[in-house]
Amino acid sequence: MKSLKELSKQKKKIKKKMPEFKRQESHRRKRLGTKWRKPRGVQSKLRLRRRGKPKMVSIGFKTISILRHANEEGKTPFRVENHNDLKNFNPEKNFAILSSKIGSKKRLEILEKAKSKKISFSNIRNLDSEIRKIKESYEKRKKQKKEKAEKKKKRQEELKKKDKEVADIKKKKKIDEKKKQEILSKIKKAAKETAPNKENKSDIEPGEDSTAVGPFSRRTVAKETAPNKENKQTKESESKKPETKNKPKTQDSKKENNKK
Repeated sequence: MKSLKELSKQKKKIKKKMPEFKRQESHRRKRLGTKWRKPRGVQSKLRLRRRGKPKMVSIGFKTISILRHANEEGKTPFRVENHNDLKNFNPEKNFAILSSKIGSKKRLEILEKAKSKKISFSNIRNLDSEIRKIKESYEKRKKQKKEKAEKKKKRQEELKKKDKEVADIKKKKKIDEKKKQEILSKIKKAAKETAPNKENKSDIEPGEDSTAVGPFSRRTVAKETAPNKENKQTKESESKKPETKNKPKTQDSKKENNKK
């Protein structure tokens, strides 16, 4: 068996000879990009492996299975997603990669533990600067949450005050309406008490008030002196009646008498 150093040297030689696998017509159309895609056209010359065309991906260009995805030192990647993953990490065989799916809170705890164990990650250059950035962002979020909560409380208090003011105004209106009704009822009662009865109207003296009601008042005198409407109507009807006796006889009446 060859050692890891010899295998890594062999891998370097293979990589030097390995061509660049680019997508078909990527040099003509920029929007396609250089990332490899297998050609599937019926008339594609690259798929048919014609002379003068670039090489296609094939199994012969594979690296050794032991060193596949390995580092220059021959270490294989080890993904870290939890605290328990750091316990199973072997620095002699593996190099650590921090997962991108972890949140900021969990990431901070993992980085602090890795710093204490002196474990470095290949996708993070400086642990101290990363820890500082996460802490700063975490503090900013806390401040923003507090500010939002304070604003929400202030809005709720303002709404409560407005509701109270509206309720007080409605209560005042109701109280004012009740007072108005009470005052009107009192006025009506007082008017009924102060108003003279119909029986005592004739007891008022004529000299006291010209508008007074009694036997010597203007109204009663006018009624007595005024002629009755019924008498007027009867006289007018009598005057309008036709006088049949004194009317002269017409020719028609004479003819009737002659016939008789």
